[in-house]
Amino acid sequence: MNATDSRTLEILGLEVPNELTSVRQAIQSGFPPEVLPRIVNYLKLKSAMVPKLVGISERTLTRKRHHQTRLDPISSDRIYRLARIVAQAEAVFENRETAQAWLKRPNPALGGGIPLDFLDTDAGTLDVSNLLGRIEHGVLS
Repeated sequence: MNATDSRTLEILGLEVPNELTSVRQAIQSGFPPEVLPRIVNYLKLKSAMVPKLVGISERTLTRKRHHQTRLDPISSDRIYRLARIVAQAEAVFENRETAQAWLKRPNPALGGGIPLDFLDTDAGTLDVSNLLGRIEHGVLS
């Protein structure tokens, strides 16, 4: 497991899997519902952004917490994708606050779009990840 994967799980408050389990298995089993408010608070997001980013309504989250049921694999994967980009941004900018500010600001390399807004699809997430890679290697576009 690389440093970004470890940091991603740390952001979500999840244990690093041992060699018998994997992040993929944890996602397939579904994350506990507590990970979502954790990442929302970590990023200081408005709860209105949650349905767009991970496809879970506040009502569904409340119901899952009340019944102590896990999130479905698709929602868990989206949450992991979000946290992975946060971890990558923190590694690139070497500062949590700078990374969070970058994720929330319009970016010319994304056509003026806000990086967080791109994280609702895998393709958009790849665009943001590639941009972070270019910034890390000093190749600005």
